[in-house]
Amino acid sequence: MTNLREKWSYGKIKTNIHATEELVWPRNQQILPKHPAPSNLLVPLPCRDIRSRGRAGRGTVPEGLKGVCVILVIGEILFDVFPSYRRIGGAPFNVAFHLKKLGCTVRFISRVGRDEQGEEIGRFLSHHGFDTKDLQVDTDAPTGRVNVLPDHGGGHRFEILENRAFDAIEYTPGLEELLASSPELICFGTLAQRSPEGTSLMARVMDAKNEKTKAFCDLNLRENCYSQKTIGASLQWSDRIKLNREELFTLFPGTVESSATTLVHSLMADYRLETVILTSGANGSEWFSPHTSHQIRPSSHLSVMDTVGAGDAFAAMAVACMTKKIPAAKAITLAHAFASSICTIKGALPASDDFYSDYRKTMEAYDGG
Repeated sequence: MTNLREKWSYGKIKTNIHATEELVWPRNQQILPKHPAPSNLLVPLPCRDIRSRGRAGRGTVPEGLKGVCVILVIGEILFDVFPSYRRIGGAPFNVAFHLKKLGCTVRFISRVGRDEQGEEIGRFLSHHGFDTKDLQVDTDAPTGRVNVLPDHGGGHRFEILENRAFDAIEYTPGLEELLASSPELICFGTLAQRSPEGTSLMARVMDAKNEKTKAFCDLNLRENCYSQKTIGASLQWSDRIKLNREELFTLFPGTVESSATTLVHSLMADYRLETVILTSGANGSEWFSPHTSHQIRPSSHLSVMDTVGAGDAFAAMAVACMTKKIPAAKAITLAHAFASSICTIKGALPASDDFYSDYRKTMEAYDGG
């Protein structure tokens, strides 16, 4: 396949918080070679490497963060409302929650409404040791909500309500300080970029981050909540990504008969990715690096209660392993085991910290060998 990055020209990219990105791409081109591009799918960003835009040494590092390995997670926190109960959720928050319980130093940036649900989220974050200064409060938009409904295939479908507080997360002085602290990794997704404000925020974050800070994106494509530009930007910003099989074939329309491995290698080459994690549900998952890959198959003995949040759990453990420099072969085993254990409980977040104790011990015992 031809390298995509050589095909695209670009216009000026605005990073002002109130601006959206202005992109120029060739008309009548294809998303990926030989495969026509439907209007609602990926269009790559400029051919230059956006990841190199980050600058070192800007701003003041907050006290207490100097020399600390920090993972910065940015995105939605909301209520998942099931037919008979509700839970606090949101993919980025689920990842941040797991990371904190696994012993990582995490800062989580999000926004809620000035309402009862937002206050409940604030109390929940405080109870679990998050810095609530990172939680913005919107005086106009309500707290996020997703109606989670079962589908006929045993999974779930999501009704994500529009015009919510997380659509307007702001670039604040506090966020600027966190970026100046050179976090080891920035984790983000696509849902909080569905609004112009969200798109602009992530462009500004990626422009401001230290060039040594890596970016991890869990695509989590939700119907009617992403655009060509959002996917293209997210891939360009990322060093490492996680996606599922359906999302992979969304990026390569018209390739349903193609090998997933071939498509992943094309994606890695075209976007210069260090790591691609591909999850395939009952078919297991695979961890790709430029020259190697590791695959794991699921156990047939797992007693599944609820699959909501399994992908977030996988992403969280993968990120934790990345920051601890645990090799991919060990990391995918831990991530798979952790995601599988989440499937045995109701909801995405365990009720007790005891759930994490064995995983923490395993990671703490790892000596890098």
